[in-house]
Amino acid sequence: MIFVRHYAQMMLSSSNKVATACMPTSNLCVHRRSFMSGMLCPSSLRPFPTTTAVLWQQQDRGYRSSLCASAAASRLPSVSSHLSDSETAHWTEILTKITKPQLSAMKNIVNPRTPLGLDIEYLRGVNRKVPLHDYFLKLKKAHPTSIILVQIGSFYEASGIDALVLAQFVNLNLTGQKNSFIPKAGFPLDQLPLHIFTLNQEGFSVVVATEAGKAAGGKTFNRKVDFVSTPARPRYFEPALADADGVSLLPPRPVPPMLGIASSKHGLTLYTMHRDTMLASCMGGLTKEGLFCKMHAVGYATPVLLHDSIHRDTQLRAEIVGFIQRTASVQLALTAVFTGQDADQGFLNEVKQHMFAEELQEGRDVAIKMVPVRDDGRPRPPYLSTIMQLGLGKHPMGIPSLLDALGGATMPALSRHWMHSLLLMPPAHEHALLLQQAVAHYCSCDQARPLLAVNLTPNKIVETIESRRIKIEFFRQLTELIVPVINYLGSQAYRPVVEALAKFCLEESGLGVHAHNQHLGSVEGLHTALQAVLQEVQAVTVNPEDVGTSVDKSVDGLAPSSKVSSKDQLISISKENLKRLREANEGFRLEVKADQMREVVDMVERTYLEFEEKSLQLLGFLYDEKEKKGKMATGKDQPYVSYDRMDRVSAVMSPGELPPAMDGQQLIRATDRKRSADKKMGTIADSCATSNLQAASDAYLAATELAATKAKELLIGLCANLSPQLSSLIMASQLAVVMEALSVHAELKRAHGWCLPELLPPQEQATIPAQATHHAPRSSLQGSSSSSNQSGSTTSSSSMVLKDLRPYYLEPTDCAVTNDVELGNKVWLLTGANMAGKSTVLRSIAAASLLGLCGLMVPAKHARIPAFDSVMLRNFSGDSPVEGKSSFRLEMEDTRCADQESTALSLVLADELGKGTEVDAGTAVCAALATRLAQRGSTTVFATHLHKLVDLLKPLAEEGKMEYMRMGLQQNPQGKLLPTWRVERGVCFESLAFNVAEDSGMDPELVHMMRHFYGRIQAQASIPGREVPDSSTSSGISCQDSSDMGMDSCRTHLLSGSSPGSVQGDTDQEDEKGEQQKQQQHTGNAAQLHDKAVHILRETVGSVCSPEVASAEREECSSSSSSSSSSSSERPLPPVWHVGPNEQVAAPHARNVSVVYIVRYAGGQLHCGQTSDLRQRLRKHRSKQARKPWAGPGAAMDYVMAPADKLRVLEAAATNKICEAGIPLVSIHDRIIKSFPTSNE
Repeated sequence: MIFVRHYAQMMLSSSNKVATACMPTSNLCVHRRSFMSGMLCPSSLRPFPTTTAVLWQQQDRGYRSSLCASAAASRLPSVSSHLSDSETAHWTEILTKITKPQLSAMKNIVNPRTPLGLDIEYLRGVNRKVPLHDYFLKLKKAHPTSIILVQIGSFYEASGIDALVLAQFVNLNLTGQKNSFIPKAGFPLDQLPLHIFTLNQEGFSVVVATEAGKAAGGKTFNRKVDFVSTPARPRYFEPALADADGVSLLPPRPVPPMLGIASSKHGLTLYTMHRDTMLASCMGGLTKEGLFCKMHAVGYATPVLLHDSIHRDTQLRAEIVGFIQRTASVQLALTAVFTGQDADQGFLNEVKQHMFAEELQEGRDVAIKMVPVRDDGRPRPPYLSTIMQLGLGKHPMGIPSLLDALGGATMPALSRHWMHSLLLMPPAHEHALLLQQAVAHYCSCDQARPLLAVNLTPNKIVETIESRRIKIEFFRQLTELIVPVINYLGSQAYRPVVEALAKFCLEESGLGVHAHNQHLGSVEGLHTALQAVLQEVQAVTVNPEDVGTSVDKSVDGLAPSSKVSSKDQLISISKENLKRLREANEGFRLEVKADQMREVVDMVERTYLEFEEKSLQLLGFLYDEKEKKGKMATGKDQPYVSYDRMDRVSAVMSPGELPPAMDGQQLIRATDRKRSADKKMGTIADSCATSNLQAASDAYLAATELAATKAKELLIGLCANLSPQLSSLIMASQLAVVMEALSVHAELKRAHGWCLPELLPPQEQATIPAQATHHAPRSSLQGSSSSSNQSGSTTSSSSMVLKDLRPYYLEPTDCAVTNDVELGNKVWLLTGANMAGKSTVLRSIAAASLLGLCGLMVPAKHARIPAFDSVMLRNFSGDSPVEGKSSFRLEMEDTRCADQESTALSLVLADELGKGTEVDAGTAVCAALATRLAQRGSTTVFATHLHKLVDLLKPLAEEGKMEYMRMGLQQNPQGKLLPTWRVERGVCFESLAFNVAEDSGMDPELVHMMRHFYGRIQAQASIPGREVPDSSTSSGISCQDSSDMGMDSCRTHLLSGSSPGSVQGDTDQEDEKGEQQKQQQHTGNAAQLHDKAVHILRETVGSVCSPEVASAEREECSSSSSSSSSSSSERPLPPVWHVGPNEQVAAPHARNVSVVYIVRYAGGQLHCGQTSDLRQRLRKHRSKQARKPWAGPGAAMDYVMAPADKLRVLEAAATNKICEAGIPLVSIHDRIIKSFPTSNE
């Protein structure tokens, strides 16, 4: 509080006011705006905690008047220029997010109405200086809503509110003096990538200014803006930072688009801007709920741009801002304003200011194409309630995630994000069929697939190539991405996949709107384009696999620790240090090929050899001189050639006194790269050189700098050559993401027994036999329809059929009750007891429908999904105090949405509607909505405890527009009712509320009181016995239990939302301590030994397995198996499948398939093993482990299928025979069974 006294002293000029100005500061409570009305004040002052909050009003009114007059007469300079109202609101919102206690004092000092939040006039009055304040202020005026980082020496620093942001969101400590009253923060230069990544992820835009050489006079530095990084257009850094385990600290992440919202008499308009394709889309005529669904589906970067038409509607603006704050993926959900009578052009202008500020400052033209969104029959995005009930929202509230159930947890981050976006924005029907075609082929193809690298986002590709801020690591990542995609495009086995997904990605990415990109939708066109890109890259850049091993150049080349035995040994040690020098300065050899700049490379080679020759010549001379004088008795006096990793220079070191000359040349001290003689740190002070040696060193270093510059120019030129191929690179990136996501999904869910549904075309109303609804190519995936209630019946093709439907989060090993669902254009009234599974059934139906609309597999044995235009799942939710809405108000908004948005093609699933108010009113709400939806023809399920609905909706049942369904109950031997979790015909009036209360551990006496009061209520109501409505009409439901396990186990697994078990993988784990077999004498190369071992494996399996078993195994995958020959007509050899070093196991064989295999490591070593989880076992062999030095990437595998109960026998038998044939194996631990049974035993 001492600064209050300083400020008062500065303001008061009359001597009779000095005493009052120096009054104890505890008696002052300074308002952040002014000391009193009409008085000029430091805007940065805010209320401070005091023990006695005595206001200025407690002082004499005459004194206050004279104080005002004195301040006005002094004509103090005004505070720094104020920000606009919108900019002030921006920083005010940010200050509300500064919540760390240690920042509270500094938070009270800053003022969001001034740039940087600092009042410079006040700071001058209290003798506080802000380093580079004028430069900070200049940048802040140009970028008023961005974080400003300025390089000062070896640190980046921020001041004012920006410093508080770094302390809050990046976890930095404030710097400077304790009582400086100037928030400051900074960090070392090498931490910039990580902090930029964090700030962008939190929703901040960052401006980075760097030093650009010293100004005239040499005392200060010139500075310039290096780049601007925003959430919608982040800056990428290469190489990416990694932790000690090699895990990237900056994982690849998709960049969300920038959104804009405008309002008109036709409804709301949503604008979307993607940086990679330079396309802005415009979708008009949206309702508020439709807008929120679209925003949640596409995602968005902050700030969200709101047209002034939104700001004029205060209530609408508040609802949009509230939605953004609830659903944004970052803590800071900011908005900005764009204006203009033409909202389209206003959005484009504002986007250019936010995303292309650097281009505009440089005077470059930014061309953005505005594309109206077509109504292509795409289903509407799921509403927020549906998203939350399927575990797809920001806070899943304990609900199992549908994304994880699809295999999202095992997908790369980019593939997981794409799958999530697909569920939130289901594709058009024809695009869903393309995805389904790809998934079906993954499920049926048994050929090994190329191993994809999902490492580059389209945004990163575009930004890196167009910015020309290039590093060789980017081209290596680009090569890793392109090569497997080209292999996919050239694979005949997976051609149906790439044909379908190339069309899908071309349309979904927006590239298809440009006529010159149409060729990318064909396999041949995309293959040709990517081959051209690969040739361009490989012609310039160096393949790191072609470069030999290197020495560790991260340490200094120090003197030998002991006396060397000879001059030759000393020279050998010195050459190692010279090698470190060479690798540190000749990094261009790892970037571009030498033939691209042969003249410069020859110059580097020539100058290095000259430098090496003169260095070793001087080293030999010094060695001989010290040897003559007897100074080589200990190692500390011997000369050597050093390497300094900081300056990347080498010098001949000679501790002690130097000889006067060598061959007539005077010996001098060597100089470092900065030409500062005789360094006083490290070992350079003991250096020795001649003028010729120093000249050779300078020439070599100059040649390496020239080569590095030339290499950079070549990489920039390569970027220019790749610019016309950006569309093909975006396609490759999209294809890799989608193919990896679908392959993982198909592999996992096929093993779990899921099926691909039949997708009905839109507006189909014909009548077809139910048993003929299977597609022949997918019959093996979907199963057969043999339920008695469907046999011989007919059903509308618009009906949804789900056979053996189970909760999506339960695996086959879990005990789950499955249900058969046939649901047409009518209403189901689903009643049932508490904990009977009503919500689980609704959630399962919603999940299966959404997955089918997305072209994915569903948790059933057979499914038929109509072309729903929307899936609405509504469950009971609490209130929203932030919005001032009760739980019933939220229910009514959901009811309004279901009424206004649903059509005859909609699926509406309502759970506990009307629960937020009293029983009669809630019953009326449900009855009214059910009647409206039944008349409309929507496919609807109402799950409810409101039993009066049974009588109210009886007319709908009589008209055939509604069916009564219930969750079944049964009595245990003790006479207690328990749920069966089966859907069946009829009505259930039991609630089992008191049973649930007892099971939850409630006090028995309290439960007894509940039963007592319930009996009194029933007696007062005097309700006559209810007559269950006749539901003899077709129910469309049959129930089946998928397991014989007990009811308690079933109940635990079904309703807990957890998955207690998983598919059993390996039947036996490899011994971690297997000894490596001794090398044996053998003839032939490694490939011949490998082929011989595989042949022995086939013979072993064929001899042990019976012909019937072997034949059955071959028939299972005979459709596309690799060719194999039989050694005997009586006992044919089983087929062999091969997975190359850059391939992945085919989905049908990845899990739950018993095999015996031969692994060939990259070094040629062989290993024999067995497993029932082939993909996991191959991943283990390809992982680098210290205890298995031969393992690592590049391992290939050949495997033969075999019965699970004979895997151990076959592994031991094959290992024995391979060893007896003289073929070395890396492990013989499993060679434990000397004799084994044959097929005759």
